[in-house]
Amino acid sequence: MKSVFALLVAIWQFQIAQCSFDAAVAVWNTEVIPTAVYPCKDVDPISYSEMELKDDGNEKWLEFLFQAEDPLDKTIYAKLTIDQWKNGDWEENIYNNDGNFCEMRDKFYSKAWTKLTEAAQPKTDPKECNIPTGTYVGKKFQLQAEDLDIPSMLFGTFRVRNELYTEDNELYLCTVIELESNRKE
Repeated sequence: MKSVFALLVAIWQFQIAQCSFDAAVAVWNTEVIPTAVYPCKDVDPISYSEMELKDDGNEKWLEFLFQAEDPLDKTIYAKLTIDQWKNGDWEENIYNNDGNFCEMRDKFYSKAWTKLTEAAQPKTDPKECNIPTGTYVGKKFQLQAEDLDIPSMLFGTFRVRNELYTEDNELYLCTVIELESNRKE
């Protein structure tokens, strides 16, 4: 569950000074549209997840199944790598970020995290950074740009790879999300 938000937040952390000379705009003027979500290739994380984007023609949402083999808590380390689609190909590693997942959650996407915990069954406390061992199912999870605690975003098509690691440096979960960021109409 955490990987979805970490991926989206990472995109927006690489703003004007850190990323490129593309124009960034205030977050409330943007629309984030996920276009694909899939597991990382050629890796074998210790936890299992399935994610599927749904689209009824009017709105899009994410449904997920997550089996936490170990608790997801303050010991989890996140590594994010962002690529941007430019000139017909992926420009790789335009931004990288890593750090304690709980600290990143609190700083950049506490509102989004609350929405995620509300969409998941069984429920967990959104104020806590602790997902106990178990199986979680999420239905109709939707995220808006306003749910992210960041000042600005870039426009374009992005691919975000999120890797979560245990304190023993074992790959816990690895997910890729492709998305578009556009001016809100």
